[in-house]
Amino acid sequence: MRKSLLLGVHVSIAGHIWKAVDRAADLGCTTFQMFPSNPRSWKAKELIDADVARFRELLNERGLSKFYIHLSYLPNISSPDDELWEKSIAALAEGLRRTVLLGAAGLVTHMGSHKGAGLDFGIVRAADAITRALRVTEIPRKILMEGSAGKSNQVGTLFTELNRVYEAVGDDVKGYVGVCYDTCHSHAMGYDISADTSGFNRALAELDEGIGRDAVGFIHLNDSAKPAGRGVDRHANLGEGTIGAEGLKRFVNHPFVRERNLPICLETPNGETMWPKELAMVREWAE
Repeated sequence: MRKSLLLGVHVSIAGHIWKAVDRAADLGCTTFQMFPSNPRSWKAKELIDADVARFRELLNERGLSKFYIHLSYLPNISSPDDELWEKSIAALAEGLRRTVLLGAAGLVTHMGSHKGAGLDFGIVRAADAITRALRVTEIPRKILMEGSAGKSNQVGTLFTELNRVYEAVGDDVKGYVGVCYDTCHSHAMGYDISADTSGFNRALAELDEGIGRDAVGFIHLNDSAKPAGRGVDRHANLGEGTIGAEGLKRFVNHPFVRERNLPICLETPNGETMWPKELAMVREWAE
């Protein structure tokens, strides 16, 4: 087994934020993902210094040196509604501030929806939001753009669109922008990885036309409940969806993923009961 495999899940921050570290470690994770605050509220409860200190202590004690924060689903950085857009930029900036404060490697965010205002509009809107959030964050960390599954009006449903967002961000912050690759979302976009790795290879080739494949810094490993190209974001447990165990195994062992030892996190259903089995499954695939 590759001992350095960075593998984890999206853990809860319920109770105290430092409990996320214990939850990840208790599952045997070597990385993890979490929300920066309550994902169902716009108002982020201020972090207590003692909780931040305990969080960082636990990271060291439990050997979890690399983890990621996922922005909640409320912000829409492509919104044509000015009030919502400004609110979303503030949430993105606060997510970045917490990413730095807690020592996370990066902040994952969706590009959102242009709500019918047009893809060109949405791309510029998302790029402006990312630029502004990075510019107001002291010692910023990477914002990792996560592709969407393809629902109507979403921005970033193709990797060519993520390239366009990257190209439109300010030159001074481009070095802080990367990509989070979600196997379910990309499969739903039409980058089929069920039979072979051609869909992933196509995605990497498209990224090479813009931001570059090396910008992929984080993986969400999920099966897909719906067939490739349907544009439906519905995660399935590993091996129980339309990608299947063999497709996901090939993906985990793809030279690009293995050689870079990309951190991998699961966002699959029924986590408390399924994650121990699924984590063991991925470790076995990587042997």
